[in-house]
Amino acid sequence: MQPGNPSEGASIRAVQNHVSSTAESERTEGASISSVWRGTILDSIADGVFTVDEAWRITSFNRAAETITGYSRQQVMGRPCYEIFQTSLCQSNCALKKTMDTGLPVINVAVEARGKGGEALFLSVSTAILQAPDGRRVGGVETFRDLSSIGVASRFSLEQSVLEGLVGRHPAMQGLADRLPDVAGSDAPVLVEGPEGSGKTLLTRSLHELSSRRLRPCVRVCCSALPESLLAFELFGGRDHYGREAVGRVRLAAGGSLVLDEVSALSPGLQRQILRLVRDQVFEPQAGAVRRADVRVLACSRTSLEPRVASGSFLPELFEHLRVVRMTMPSLMERREDIPRLADHFLRVLRRRTGKAIRGVSEEAMSLLMSQEYPANVRDLENAIEHAFMVCHGEVIEPHHWPDSMLRKAESYRLREPVGFSNPRQAAEAEVIRQVLERHRGNRLAAARELAMHRTTLWRKLKQYGMASD
Repeated sequence: MQPGNPSEGASIRAVQNHVSSTAESERTEGASISSVWRGTILDSIADGVFTVDEAWRITSFNRAAETITGYSRQQVMGRPCYEIFQTSLCQSNCALKKTMDTGLPVINVAVEARGKGGEALFLSVSTAILQAPDGRRVGGVETFRDLSSIGVASRFSLEQSVLEGLVGRHPAMQGLADRLPDVAGSDAPVLVEGPEGSGKTLLTRSLHELSSRRLRPCVRVCCSALPESLLAFELFGGRDHYGREAVGRVRLAAGGSLVLDEVSALSPGLQRQILRLVRDQVFEPQAGAVRRADVRVLACSRTSLEPRVASGSFLPELFEHLRVVRMTMPSLMERREDIPRLADHFLRVLRRRTGKAIRGVSEEAMSLLMSQEYPANVRDLENAIEHAFMVCHGEVIEPHHWPDSMLRKAESYRLREPVGFSNPRQAAEAEVIRQVLERHRGNRLAAARELAMHRTTLWRKLKQYGMASD
């Protein structure tokens, strides 16, 4: 079976149908859900299948899942699924969690997981909600297929989709795409800078998946999420106060990539430890001896690190090592011309995941999409597309499918007629401003750029001429 084959979706449907057909007998005969799954129907499915309850505890694990992972059914039952699989999506973009949150299935997503012996497993994953006949949600189901026998090109069926998200007409994006193969082929540290939601995660993921380290884990750590002591333990592992051993993210990423999100938040002490890791490939677990490491460090920051270096809050030596390769993601506002292409990319991804036949965005809906300011950049755009995709029941997304917040914002951009001019020059200026704003559908940032004035200046003139909406 090849990745992308609809048969994986058929496996999902078989499991769902089995739930439906056995639910009633389960209630009447008093059998547990887990015992039902031990039957021949589930074990006859060629794909690995497991189910979870609402607390993410594994409630079934079929024979194919045992074969692929090396875990027995007895070893995994009742344990959280993320403890078992440790996939490349578990930390940041769990497919099953997304399905549980949105109700939408995920179809044929390529991930890397860990087998019982720590070996890399390359899987094609699909997920769906499990519902009882009366509509009650009883958990979720995930099917997975081993891609190891299909060839490297097919193992990462998502790779092309990932790269699509980085391609754009803006020169900055074209420059990144041109550099990507060479940078990915190196083991040098990379510093990725860019505002929140601009695509830093996508870029680091692409660097890993296109590198020689792609067969090993890509482990991500948010440096701003934990205080220094807990973050050090999370990164380097060791023994806690109770004598319990923790592996740490550096060891989990062995042979692969370690992504440090918000690297600017590192304390001076942790900066020195990361410097040692980057420079010497060694680290020191808590209450343990110095260990060798084999990781490529990919660091991300929302802002430039140079001011922090100048102020003394960031180690110059670490900065010099991290910026061996420096890549900058522009904001979405800087590459507004890429919005239609990105929208098309997100629609293709959603169509592949769900099978829902939405072919595009209407001209009016696209105009509204182009007029937004997107404070969280590409992330805001993706969220808007996903919302519209969920609520649209036709073939084309229309303006009323966008989130209410977007529609309210568009409504607020309706200009008042300019009034109260003291001279003809002011009247002419007000008319030019009105025309430019209308051309940009009320987008003040784009209008200010065309008018060659700061946006605060534009706002002041709108107030002065009585054109600003309340």
